[in-house]
Amino acid sequence: PAKTDEEARERFLDIMQGQAERMQRLVADLMSLSRIELNEHVPPSKTVDLNEIARDCIESFGPILEQLGAIVDFECDESGSFEMLGERDEIFQAIQNLIDNAIKYGGEPALVKVRVGRGAAPSLAGDGEISQRAGDSAGQVAARRMTDVDDLLYVQIRDFGPGIERPDLPRLTERF
Repeated sequence: PAKTDEEARERFLDIMQGQAERMQRLVADLMSLSRIELNEHVPPSKTVDLNEIARDCIESFGPILEQLGAIVDFECDESGSFEMLGERDEIFQAIQNLIDNAIKYGGEPALVKVRVGRGAAPSLAGDGEISQRAGDSAGQVAARRMTDVDDLLYVQIRDFGPGIERPDLPRLTERF
């Protein structure tokens, strides 16, 4: 029995600790989602720098990248402002989730390309690859916002894994 087997006891304690940490992350995610839904119709009033948030987010992955031998290639235009209205923590978490998924599912060793820019986002597809962009074009977004395409900011994150099967794409926006 585990009571007298020190190795088994340690193994069970490790499992319990891992599950407790997982539950803690789930509760934190649910709290974050609740905060977002509560403030859904409250426009942001703080100015944040998208370049700075992306850079800070990538730096937060330092130990994980080193441990896995993964690489995040960050590209941004240093000339000009990338300030926007937004909630820093929410933007950070969105970028963090995307990079985390790219590291997990992007092949081994993972290579993740992160690009922050202004205007219409260029394709991240490599030579001979088909870009699988989803959603509205930059022109459609700009028209809806009654602004110029050059006023738009974007964050692109690309990995080199197998991707998500086309039939599963609509499920990405489903609530869990």
